[in-house]
Formats: sequence, C-alpha cells, structure tokens
Amino acid sequence: MISIDLFCNSSVKYLFIYFFLVKIVDGIQSSLKRILQESGGTFFATNIFLRPKSRGTIRLQSTDPFDPPLIDPSYLGHPDDITNFMKGIQEMLRLSNTTAFRSVGASLSDPYQEYYPPYNSLPYPSEEYWICRLKHYMNTLFHPTSTCRMGKNNDDTAVVDPQLRVKGISNLRVVDASVMRHVTSGNTNAPTIMIAEKAADLIRGIDSVIDIRKKTLNL
Repeated sequence: MISIDLFCNSSVKYLFIYFFLVKIVDGIQSSLKRILQESGGTFFATNIFLRPKSRGTIRLQSTDPFDPPLIDPSYLGHPDDITNFMKGIQEMLRLSNTTAFRSVGASLSDPYQEYYPPYNSLPYPSEEYWICRLKHYMNTLFHPTSTCRMGKNNDDTAVVDPQLRVKGISNLRVVDASVMRHVTSGNTNAPTIMIAEKAADLIRGIDSVIDIRKKTLNL
C-alpha cells in the first residue's frame, strides 16, 4: 500500500484545518481497517522531500514587539521543488507495480484520495492530478530552520557570526536550529543539541571534546 502524506493547505485557517484533519484521520483509520480485514496486512510508503529550494520569510507585523510575526513558509515556492517531488511520487508508483511488490500481493491503495475533492475531476494518476494535489495538500515535518543563519561578517544573509553572536548587537547570541545555513536532511534534534553544546564551549572559552577528538583522530 502506498500513501502520499500530503494533507494541509497552509493558507487555510487553523481551526478549519483541525476539524478537517480529524475527519481525514477518522476516515483513513476506517479505510485502513477495511483494507487490513480484506488483505490481512498493509504497509505505507511516504514521500518526504529533502533539501527544498523554496525559501520562506519572517517579517515584523508592526513596531509592537508583542505582535506576532508574519510567517510565510512559501512551500513549493520554487518550481524545482514540484518537479523533484513529482520524481518521488512517480518512483513510488513505479515500485507499486514491480514484480517484487506484486509477488507479495501488494497493490496501490490511497485512503487519502476521497477526502481531497478539489482535484478529483482530474484524471488519476496523471501528472496534472498529482501536481494539483501537491499544491493543495501537503504537510511539513515541523523542522523550520535557518531564520537567523550563521555566516561571516561580510555575509549580508547572515544574522549571527561563527561564534553565534548577533551581528551589530552586544552580548546576544542565538543558539538553536535557526542558525543553520540550510535545513538538514534528517531530524534537526541531534544537530540542534550539537549547536547548543558548541555554544556552551564558546561562551565558556573551552574545548570540552578535545580528548575525544584526539582519540578519534586516526579512526
């Protein structure tokens, strides 16, 4: 079974998204239960896109520091992201029709499809259909980064220097995933912990891993 996990339009109001997703989840659970009863087993294949070229923005809404910022993730803002995402979908569709998959009785089943009416009038599974689906329903893995990216002093795109100090402001550092130059290709948790450990060394003026570095130098 192949499921393309794309189900959230960032321009829709959050309250609507909440109830909409509850309906989807309930419906998908019913679909999966039915498939499981009919086939005796199921598995998922999820398409996750790494290294997007699209870049979002965070802007001030006003001069009031208590006003929430204006956040625009600009998902699929770069045309190459749609092209590359389509390659992943096409590969998943191809795999579903291979001898190996068919030999174990696997077949393409999409429990999400009936809950996405805006593109049901398009021929399935055409490229036009999938592009429409990508544009309307996709979700993030909630790992935003790089809003205060690190860089050299002459880098106009950088907010902090290599010591994580905010450029132009004294006694202020940023220590989290926002200083990454680009989003990592995996979960941001471990890299963020590493950034925090390094920042602690920078602030204390020590190298806490020098002994480990010596031991692993010739590995």
